[in-house]
Amino acid sequence: AFSDPVMTVVGLLCQGRRISRWLRVPARVPSVFWREQASYTQGQSPEARIREYFYYIDHQGQLFLDDTKVKNFITCFKDQQFLVFFFKHLKINRSGRYQQHFPFLSLCGRERNFLRCDDLPIVYTHLLSQAGHEEHLSYCGGGFKLTVPFQPQSLFMHPGSGRVYHPAPEHIGGVGLVRSALAIELSPHFQYSSVDLSAHITVLSGKVNMATPCDALERSVRERVPPLLTDLYQLTMAYAYWRAGRHNEPAVFELFFRDNPFGGGFSLFAGLSDCLLFLKNFRFTNEDVEYLRSVLPSETDPDFFTYLKGLDCSAVSVSAVPEGTVVFARAPLLEVSGPLAIVQLLETSLLCLVNYASLVCTNAARFRLAAGPRRRLLEMGLRRAQGPDGGLTASRYTYVGGFDLTSNALAGRLFGIPVAGTMAHSFVTSFSSLEEVWPQTLVPSGGGDPVDLISVVKGWLGRVFQLLGAKAQGVREGELAAFLSYAIAYPRNFLPVIDSYSVSCSGVLCFCAVALALCELQYQPLGVRLDSGDLCSQSLEVRRIFRECSNHFAVPAFESFIIVGTNSVSEQSLIELNKRDNEIDVVGVGTHLVTCTSQPSLGCVYKLVEVRGWPRMKLSEDPEKSTLPGRKAIYRLLDTEGHPQMDLICLSEESAPKVGVSLNCYHLGLNKGVQSITPAQVTRLRSDVFSHGEITLPLSNAFESRVCAQTSLQALCPHHKKLQEPEKYTVAISEKIHSLVSDIRQGNSKGSNFLLSN
Repeated sequence: AFSDPVMTVVGLLCQGRRISRWLRVPARVPSVFWREQASYTQGQSPEARIREYFYYIDHQGQLFLDDTKVKNFITCFKDQQFLVFFFKHLKINRSGRYQQHFPFLSLCGRERNFLRCDDLPIVYTHLLSQAGHEEHLSYCGGGFKLTVPFQPQSLFMHPGSGRVYHPAPEHIGGVGLVRSALAIELSPHFQYSSVDLSAHITVLSGKVNMATPCDALERSVRERVPPLLTDLYQLTMAYAYWRAGRHNEPAVFELFFRDNPFGGGFSLFAGLSDCLLFLKNFRFTNEDVEYLRSVLPSETDPDFFTYLKGLDCSAVSVSAVPEGTVVFARAPLLEVSGPLAIVQLLETSLLCLVNYASLVCTNAARFRLAAGPRRRLLEMGLRRAQGPDGGLTASRYTYVGGFDLTSNALAGRLFGIPVAGTMAHSFVTSFSSLEEVWPQTLVPSGGGDPVDLISVVKGWLGRVFQLLGAKAQGVREGELAAFLSYAIAYPRNFLPVIDSYSVSCSGVLCFCAVALALCELQYQPLGVRLDSGDLCSQSLEVRRIFRECSNHFAVPAFESFIIVGTNSVSEQSLIELNKRDNEIDVVGVGTHLVTCTSQPSLGCVYKLVEVRGWPRMKLSEDPEKSTLPGRKAIYRLLDTEGHPQMDLICLSEESAPKVGVSLNCYHLGLNKGVQSITPAQVTRLRSDVFSHGEITLPLSNAFESRVCAQTSLQALCPHHKKLQEPEKYTVAISEKIHSLVSDIRQGNSKGSNFLLSN
């Protein structure tokens, strides 16, 4: 569903669970695919003193040479010492070689061991226990030497495949597959929720219980969006309806926007899940009603407050476009029907939930298009957002729109978005001397006696000076101390910001020295972050230094370090970045993403289209502000290649367009006569999502909405996705709607003289 059809983000598997910071892994595809696309020879030597080998791990945790013709228990690797060494050195392949086909790499001295997998590279095979110790999961044939603590509360069953997953070592992605045989052993302790299988497994009363993350989300919506989060005039109108005896009249409203945002050709619809949870929990508390009694005019009939106390959405129905779908101006996204007073009261809250979510989601999609499919995007706008709720909403929906990571820890917990982050400049500048480094030792990754890391780093720093012709006077002792302290704290997650003083004179030199020391102790650093200056030229220089170190010191890990760029990045600066040579792997975006600086609001509106079965239309001197009357169905007409060609708005009682049958329509916004089109494919955009006070379809989690968004965007023609001057997508109305609008304008329709402007 993403730009690369055989790749998926593993971080999306675990909802509400902090997992891989940078991981992308292959989806399950026939192994022949990889061999047809990748050409290699086992033991090949692409450069002096380097050998390359190619491996495959199946979903049972068995490791093979990739080109082994018969893969079974007889032909897999069984030597535990080799397996432990192989998997302890396994990491994500960022070497620039075979990354698409072999996404993982184990560096063993001068050997590069490339790995592809059936599902994930970490496969848990046994549950181990020792007297007096907590239980551990063992993986990939390593016995007690390759284990993680068993966390039953963090188990996750994928709703599509039924496979079970568990947290894994973070340097290899943070999540692993539980072998089917082990999952079957554990399954008698599972209790499954009847609501939603895409859920965590949590321990309750000694059993493992499948509990949905919706509980936390529902509580969040209930607290953030109570019925009082509305405009006062919604309540005064509701009172007037009630006083006139019209409050229970059946009515229909539609939610839509009038123009595509950012001067673009599309938008993404977002916020539906929160809308549905809001409707499900809509009820005024006694405190709410007493407050309204104090602010509404004194002549308000006391019985109206009794009416408010009993109000809920049990008589409300909603149809909607799926969350994450590409949508266009003037096409109704939501249809809300029910008693007139209650559906009127819902207006402000529904607009609040959809407007910003859709806007920031669309902005994120544009950033993704500007960045291209290769570069990973990190959302880091929480501190710049319009308040806590704005920041949380931005993290959630920028992920849906195409960002890979967020810095927002709460968003990671609530929505299962992979989180990322290491250090800020303040951490670096807080150090001034190596004397502040404590502890000063680090135990090698493979075990053994603690090593004096400061001494090792000083030795490597001298060798780096000699290699690069650098001068010791430029190095800031405090920066080196900061890097050392962080490396000792997180030796497998070492990714410092290197521009606190001077990138070339201090930052990159200190990083290389510390990284070389970590590699000597068999740890795998991640890379660096650049946060100021010319990111393109700096990234090229940093990458050059990494390659020199890799070649000179025979440390292949330096070839796969990532470079993160963060410096007031905008959509335009991303476009410019792509036009220049650079070595930036990950781009962090904050202010311009979450504040939507080029357009602060989507401008969604919520308009009445039917009362008591009669169509209603807002007439305006500004034709753009006129509405379309009547209940409607929305169809997306596709061409022969599956690209959206037109969105057609029909009255709900009309028959659906038929494939291969010509139909007549009128383009919205164009003063053209009737047009004819013959659809190659037809899909109905809206479906029923809420009825009788209940949500009628499973709520989409962030991952599912993201898949929908990326799939929907991929189907869109390139000329509609252009960031500047895109070709306008056609939204049209049927002949019957066109005729109804003409009748109402001419005053010939029953009730057409009833004009409701709200």
